[in-house]
Amino acid sequence: LKHFLENVGKEQKLLHDKIMNIARRMDFLHNLGKEIPDEDMLINTKTYMWPAKIEPVIHAALDRILQQEEKMEDALRQRQQKFEDDLSATTETLAGFDNFGESRMLATYVANATKLRKELEDLVQELELINEQEEIFGWNPTVNPQVEENLRVLEPYETLFKACHEAQESVNGWLHGPIQDLDPEKVENDVDTAWRIAYKAQKQWSEKENALALATAMKEMIGKFKPCVPLVTILCNGGLRDRHWDAFSDIVGYSIKPHERTSLQDMVDKKLDPHLQKMEEVSEGASKEYSLEKNLDKQYAEWAEMEFLMTPWRDTGTSILSGACVDEIQALLDDHIVKTQTMLASPYIKAFEQRAKEWDFFLQVTQDVVDYWLKVQGQWLYLEPIF
Repeated sequence: LKHFLENVGKEQKLLHDKIMNIARRMDFLHNLGKEIPDEDMLINTKTYMWPAKIEPVIHAALDRILQQEEKMEDALRQRQQKFEDDLSATTETLAGFDNFGESRMLATYVANATKLRKELEDLVQELELINEQEEIFGWNPTVNPQVEENLRVLEPYETLFKACHEAQESVNGWLHGPIQDLDPEKVENDVDTAWRIAYKAQKQWSEKENALALATAMKEMIGKFKPCVPLVTILCNGGLRDRHWDAFSDIVGYSIKPHERTSLQDMVDKKLDPHLQKMEEVSEGASKEYSLEKNLDKQYAEWAEMEFLMTPWRDTGTSILSGACVDEIQALLDDHIVKTQTMLASPYIKAFEQRAKEWDFFLQVTQDVVDYWLKVQGQWLYLEPIF
């Protein structure tokens, strides 16, 4: 709009030339004695007067635009200054992170780091918007690498605070949450991961006293929990059944079967270390039994969807077993018979040996029936055309 008003003079000159041309034509008609209608004279009079009327309007509009532009420039300067002030505040906050070294305050440290990251990311967006306005006014764009530098410096602090806090929360959850909810494999993996992170953090922050204190406290906490991992592996085995808990009771001398609220800390307080070796043997046996049991259940599930497809044979009114299902049934029978007999040979099959034997009997009988069926069916197909 400002550009238009600044260049409106050119348009005014063109219009002025047109008005003067009209005036010359009117004078020509007047000199010839031609009568000009009052309506046309009124229109021409308004046209002659229009430049004088429009001139102050254009100047007033241009003044308003210039005033508005000045206000917007002032607002942009204030926005630039606020950006610089906010950036300085984030720099001061970031410098204060060197003083964070108390493990009990980790949740606060994480919240502060998250808040600071949000503020810095907002400043990145704010700088982009400021640059857009600066481009409109033709100013040189504001460049401040301190925003990206603060984000770079924040990254390791935020990573340390989050790692220490997550480890703290995990250990607390493992020790005081329901032991039945623990996944031994995940716990072991998480402990190993946390230990490696703490070890690297100690090296990374060796020259920062408070950060080093947090990394050291994390490593000590994980190191203190590490001896509990074997107990988790033994007691949180998904294959444990009542018979195994009875075996644990025989080893320990009293019942240790957990209830819904039993925690790992409750088990640790029972001081089961002297019995762990024997308990581990029971737990390993439970794992192998569980593996065999799952294998047996899997075979049951595979047969649940198996169908013997019967196809009508010509116009005989008789159906025969045919199609891909025959090969599939025979392959599945051969595979399951081998697996079941392997299970029966395992020393860990005792708990469900009867079930495995019944299943083996079913497979053997089914295989015999299918073999005889196909043999008789083959003979019938050979003789049927003759009779």
